[in-house]
Amino acid sequence: MSEPSKKLDIDLEFLDKDEPVRVSPTPKPEVKEVRAEKKPEASARATVHPWIRYWARYIDIVAFSLVFGIFLAIFMPSVLESSDIFLTILILFVWIFAESALLSSWGTTPGKWLLRVSLAGHSGKPEFSAALNRSFAVWLKGLGLGIPIVSFFTLVSSYNHLTKEGIMSWDKDGHFTVTHGKIGIIRIIVAIVVSIIFLFLIFGE
Repeated sequence: MSEPSKKLDIDLEFLDKDEPVRVSPTPKPEVKEVRAEKKPEASARATVHPWIRYWARYIDIVAFSLVFGIFLAIFMPSVLESSDIFLTILILFVWIFAESALLSSWGTTPGKWLLRVSLAGHSGKPEFSAALNRSFAVWLKGLGLGIPIVSFFTLVSSYNHLTKEGIMSWDKDGHFTVTHGKIGIIRIIVAIVVSIIFLFLIFGE
């Protein structure tokens, strides 16, 4: 028998066997899902609300001005005869200590609470000393000591820094975390009404 014939007989014998032929499936190559990493700057900017923070501080200062003005009228009425610039500087300076007490006690202030802004340190509410250092930094670098021309430039600089970096220097240095909650239309209306009432009480005749 020739070699080709032998080979053909062997192939036929193999096909006549009862055992089924099992073919192992070719394993599919693993496809790894590639997920784009979120850049920290993008996530930081997503939670930045400079105007909300400014509005909350504005409400705090205006409300405190009213309370502090009543205190001066009762105990030191002669101080109220000082210039507006001096009174502004004085109110902002005293507010440093009031704000620090509120932040260390509640983690927020009336204006921040109304607009759903809260401040936290490493272990929840900041310590009074840490809050005091932060308030001093805000007073100096953010509010420019309350001096009209200086405060304009410091506020603009603070706005640019926050929108660019996503965090203010006083929050970064003190390891503070500022969080924002959903305000809602009711809180916005209340904030507007409260601001108007406070301004009317302070400047109205």
